[in-house]
Amino acid sequence: MNNGLREGYGEFNSEGNIKYEGQWLGGLKHGFGKLSIKDGMVYEGEWANGIKEGMGKIRWPSNNFYEG
Repeated sequence: MNNGLREGYGEFNSEGNIKYEGQWLGGLKHGFGKLSIKDGMVYEGEWANGIKEGMGKIRWPSNNFYEG
């Protein structure tokens, strides 16, 4: 934590529905991280200022995926 904001590497769990494990900057997902949602969707890749940006892979519960 830095000035009350998430900073560096860490994990976030929202009552078992959403889990994020990765880098933070200024309280936002920033750098490399993995986001998992209870329905089975998983995104693993790059983040910038809380938004998926750059290279990554998203997999849906159907096992379909997009990488790029």
